Amino acid sequence: MPRRHPMGGSGEDAIAYAWLMLLVFLILGSITYLSTMYMENSVMGVANKYIAKGELSSQTVNALNFNRSLGMYLPVFMLLGAFIWAMLRGIGGRGDTGGGATYQAFYTGYVILVLCCIVGFMMSFLGGYMIDTLYTQLDKANMIQGTMITAEWNQVQNDTMWGFINLYYGLCYIVPCIGAVVFFQAIVRKTQGSRYTGGY
Repeated sequence: MPRRHPMGGSGEDAIAYAWLMLLVFLILGSITYLSTMYMENSVMGVANKYIAKGELSSQTVNALNFNRSLGMYLPVFMLLGAFIWAMLRGIGGRGDTGGGATYQAFYTGYVILVLCCIVGFMMSFLGGYMIDTLYTQLDKANMIQGTMITAEWNQVQNDTMWGFINLYYGLCYIVPCIGAVVFFQAIVRKTQGSRYTGGY
């Protein structure tokens, strides 16, 4: 007689559900990844033209490369997350009845990761381009450096402008990392009721 799940389903049903959801996740995750890469490749085609003209700073290029590299590793995150999720479901029982993360939370975490990677990438390109363009125009007007600028304006640059620019580029790195944290937190999230870790 097959082992009955505490909430009404058999162990075989729980295993079949987990494998089905993993397959669904891998299919949807692959479609999401391919769509993201198509978008990023289109943007990089435009960015490369600006880079060739020297219109993008090294800060912008580095932020772009970081976010693009992280986006290219999305399949690794996807497979690692699927492996961890499957292991936790095997330890904690069925996620939809109180052991480990539900499939909905699992896939939602992955979508948030993808969105954070896209946001970080677009922040790097659009925001970086705007900052570099503004900097170039101010430099041409002799408002960035040189003997023509006043000591007060030079102090404003040191206290405000450069701090804002560094903060913005820092956010370009932080946003996708937040997505990764949310993704793995969604996988390992535990609910009350696991047959191994708590009561029902």
